[in-house]
Amino acid sequence: MYRLLIVVSFLCNGVADAEVGWPYYGNDAGGSRYSSLTQIDAANLDRLEIAWQFRTGEMGQNARQGDRLTFQATPVLWDGKLYLSTAFGEAIAVDATTGKEVWRFNSEVPRDMGFGEVASRGVTIWADDTADPSSKCTARVFMGTILGRLYALDARTGLPCEDFGDQGMVDMRQGVRSKNEGN
Repeated sequence: MYRLLIVVSFLCNGVADAEVGWPYYGNDAGGSRYSSLTQIDAANLDRLEIAWQFRTGEMGQNARQGDRLTFQATPVLWDGKLYLSTAFGEAIAVDATTGKEVWRFNSEVPRDMGFGEVASRGVTIWADDTADPSSKCTARVFMGTILGRLYALDARTGLPCEDFGDQGMVDMRQGVRSKNEGN
């Protein structure tokens, strides 16, 4: 049985500043994995408590026997929300203060194809800071799936950005010949 669990004990709970965020896999575009926050250190590490827990609900249901389902996604923090993806192509936004789900998008990856190993490495955020924030898709969550599809979702609603690709999705396999198609 697979259980995926994200435990967040410090984000937006008086220790990390939601304005600072963690908008990229490695915190910044260069992947430094560095944070200037100083409220958690060796002196107080043993006093941290779990603020909330979030379960994705993805436990390998209906996956083929032998498929290995792994959770390898690093959530990103932007605008007070954690964004993450699951192995079978769901993108999820979670309120970083409360741990409550804000929205969920299901790309409908079939679970019976026999992938061998199923994983997602996460999502990324792009935001147009000059656009009217009330407009659609001024901030986008990009998620790739095991099927070679790239989705652009509105970061505030989770709905596909219709102006991206084909109604919010680009099939990255188009024009790529597989070894099964011959020479």
